[in-house]
Amino acid sequence: LMKTIHSFMGMALCSFPVMAQQSPNFLIIQCDHLTQRVVGAYGADPSCTPPIDRIASQGVTFANAYVGCPLSQPSRAALWSGLMPHQTNVRSNSAEHINPPLPDSIPTLGSLFTANGYEAVHFGKTHDMGSLRGFRHKEPVAKPFTDPEFPVNNDSFLDVGTCEDPPQEPFICIADFQNPHNICGYVGENKGEHIDSPISTPLPLLPENFEVEDWEKLPLPIQYICCSHRRMMQAAHWNEDNYRHY
Repeated sequence: LMKTIHSFMGMALCSFPVMAQQSPNFLIIQCDHLTQRVVGAYGADPSCTPPIDRIASQGVTFANAYVGCPLSQPSRAALWSGLMPHQTNVRSNSAEHINPPLPDSIPTLGSLFTANGYEAVHFGKTHDMGSLRGFRHKEPVAKPFTDPEFPVNNDSFLDVGTCEDPPQEPFICIADFQNPHNICGYVGENKGEHIDSPISTPLPLLPENFEVEDWEKLPLPIQYICCSHRRMMQAAHWNEDNYRHY
């Protein structure tokens, strides 16, 4: 059983001091689409993430993290099972007609912790193809709201109730937030030339590789995405400030 803190596509936190506890509690906070480049704890200036920065200042941050696949469901199945997508056979975001559920013979994070006396509870987004087996899933209750700056939908509503009713100790708890994944919907709502509404925080800088000097040197999959992907086509006529706002 884990006795140290690990990073799972976000932050893994536990009660301190870890070494003084026989069965430390684990809280895993997962955000879908959050980029490290805007997190102040990793050097972003200005920072867009004050609450995350405060948590990080009280714990440990990790310089490197590796993802099993640049797609949500294969990545989640790899994360919760410890196996690569070619081993889980969860290779896309599709449902069971393409991806088989994770076999019961494969141990999962939830099944291992449950077998060792932990209450394992999961809140929020699943999209796991059975790899959250062993966790008691609590479906959040949708609470509709509006946001004058960003388009919201049912996924946003589901984030509101995430992580209510904490489990009993010792526990491993996952707070699995859909957002900022809804930024995908933002692109469609603001396709083409447009003027962004002002926001109160400073806009982050553009990445160093924002301007492509030689398209032919890019990997073919990147060339394809840049020219053919629906969201990239919708953003094709954005200016630099549009991208900084995004």
